[in-house]
Amino acid sequence: MDITMQRRLQNATKQTFCGVIMQQSWTDLWLWEQLLNASNRVRTIIEIGTKHGGLSLYLRSQIKFREMFFWTCDIQPCPQLELRSNFLRGNVFQDNGDDFRAVLYKAPRPLILFCDGGDKRMEVRMFVPFLHSGDIVGVHDWNSEIGAEDMLCVEQYLEPLMLAECEAMGSMTRFWTRK
Repeated sequence: MDITMQRRLQNATKQTFCGVIMQQSWTDLWLWEQLLNASNRVRTIIEIGTKHGGLSLYLRSQIKFREMFFWTCDIQPCPQLELRSNFLRGNVFQDNGDDFRAVLYKAPRPLILFCDGGDKRMEVRMFVPFLHSGDIVGVHDWNSEIGAEDMLCVEQYLEPLMLAECEAMGSMTRFWTRK
């Protein structure tokens, strides 16, 4: 693949899914596809940080055909999408985040928690310790908004997942399995 095409595929600022803006690149969607195919026992995906909703739409389409559950949470509404039954509006760190925490604690396991909100470091610190063995955590904006040093506080709980693939693809997404 030529370098121009590779840069286009990895540019997370100009991508859409079904016409809805997403902050992820097409290589991230390939990684999600690999993860979901390899983790066919996952029952729920929970996303923190809906933003424009492109990734939410992608994940929602995945769960429909894989017979899974999906929730996304953000402090801002996402009017571009019809996610009412899957959308939780609120701050996951404050009292109005109780709905989010209830979903996280009661969701069918194993689950994938994707940290892509406004404070990924806090999302990881707060919620990874409550994940169950076999659950998966993912983060976006790796090495820009969150990095290896931010994972030290929870590294005793986690094992890297698909690390070589994420790095080879130049992805800003990383995944771990909860021990």
